[in-house]
Amino acid sequence: VQRALSKNKRLFRSIEKNFGVQKEVLATIWGMETNFGGYTGKIDTMNALATLSHDCRRTGLFSKNLLAAMKIYDKGWLSRSAMKGAGHGELGQMQFMAENYLKYAIDYNSDGKRDLVRSRADALASAANFLVRHGWQPMGSYQPGSRNFRVLNSWNESTAYQQTIAKFAASL
Repeated sequence: VQRALSKNKRLFRSIEKNFGVQKEVLATIWGMETNFGGYTGKIDTMNALATLSHDCRRTGLFSKNLLAAMKIYDKGWLSRSAMKGAGHGELGQMQFMAENYLKYAIDYNSDGKRDLVRSRADALASAANFLVRHGWQPMGSYQPGSRNFRVLNSWNESTAYQQTIAKFAASL
């Protein structure tokens, strides 16, 4: 994590200034989700979402995400071949579900695309945008019991995941 922080110092500084989300939190999520963009998944997102939209347990969730993935493709943000990820339709370096990709992805590197797969800047700033739009208090505590710790629940509902982010980020 220290290497990722050092290598992307200017980017993290810019995101902290513009969003108020600490670099340690973003770097920890990035590392946990995809090993700093090193492995984003190989499963065809459209196929995964199409299959899962017929799964009786969460049809609504996956159907909405399939439609969102089609919109991402239609907008030209990602090519069809770039739409690969984890087994439940997650996309990019921060593993956004397609519906969240549409809602929170931003073009932080100003290239005209919201590319959370290849653009480190877009991916990290979009994660910060997601957290802020869910109530993140700028530069506030993210330890258990804090408001920001509760915001981490909107990223991942697992309490163990939230605790891992808080503990690891605090150690940086």
